[in-house]
Amino acid sequence: MRRLALIVGIGGGALGAARPCAAQLSATLDAGFSLVRYDGFLSSTAASLTPQFRWERRGTHLSARGTYLRFESGNTSLEG
Repeated sequence: MRRLALIVGIGGGALGAARPCAAQLSATLDAGFSLVRYDGFLSSTAASLTPQFRWERRGTHLSARGTYLRFESGNTSLEG
């Protein structure tokens, strides 16, 4: 009977134990709109998209982020 209680106790403890995640990936997407006005120039609107990816694993992380900006005039800007 003691042997059965010990096996059930060990098995029950193993089921409730949480294991650490090997790696985790997250992603976000930000969007923005703006109105640009300079003295002596026509006003212009702009829209931007900024994706970000992050990968984490025990003490290490890697992230990437960039921004795509497009003005009403058709001009674009890309940073990252």
